[in-house]
Amino acid sequence: MSPRRPIRPIAAARVLLAAAAALASVADGFVLATGPDSVFRRGSSFVRSAPLRAGADAAAAYPNLSPRSFGDIHYASCPTSGRIYRTIFVLGGPGAGKGTQCGKITEHYPGGGSYVCHLSVGDLLRAARASGGEDAELIERTIVAGKIVPVEVSLGLLKKAMDAVCDEAASPPIFLVDGFPRNDDNLDGWEAIMGPSSALVATLVYDCPAHELERRILERAKTSGRSDDNIASLRQRFATFEADTSPVVGRLEDERRCPVLRVDAGRSAADVWDVTRAEMDG
Repeated sequence: MSPRRPIRPIAAARVLLAAAAALASVADGFVLATGPDSVFRRGSSFVRSAPLRAGADAAAAYPNLSPRSFGDIHYASCPTSGRIYRTIFVLGGPGAGKGTQCGKITEHYPGGGSYVCHLSVGDLLRAARASGGEDAELIERTIVAGKIVPVEVSLGLLKKAMDAVCDEAASPPIFLVDGFPRNDDNLDGWEAIMGPSSALVATLVYDCPAHELERRILERAKTSGRSDDNIASLRQRFATFEADTSPVVGRLEDERRCPVLRVDAGRSAADVWDVTRAEMDG
């Protein structure tokens, strides 16, 4: 596996609380850091929103901003009539336990699934394949080969699912987007399609050794019925993750798009949850 980058300690619960503050009104746009350098750090959070610019001069640049605070988070709110997708990307190799930990997050944080909504892009793709639609054959062929489905297909399904949730929700949730973005094309597509109306709150990365991922997938294959749960597909999926997804994590870190929280996922699900919760609660 590629070497890890240095990790800044971040109070991710405050990240979630910052997003919760914006949930107070569907008409509120998100949020600016109070620090002049817009670096993520304990005590302040910056969630990038395309119409706004970060920095100490934000209020002067945007006179319609209202300074607000939520706990220890200080931010500025901007009125907007559009829908904002508040999102946490959840990444990790096949078998890293992303879905398990997303389930625990939705159970643990206020409001359960109505406040935090977990959407697995892999599940969305498998459902589309099972439905027999026009992309079903492409999805099956790509998944079994351990490759990445074209972004126009995966992001189209993801946006459709997010819109369906927002249409039914009393207030817009925070989305846990599991298994996306998986390469630069995914991230570029997200910015092109979702960027103007999205607020990227954080990225959770579950790091797990290849030998443990292999053990888990082979165990899961006994009951999953998934066509990609086999040793050949697994090794190709892991190679794809290392070649394509790990650089995306580095890009998110380098460009300071959001807090990136890394969790050692090589332990039991209970132990990984303890670490996840500690990272989330700061």
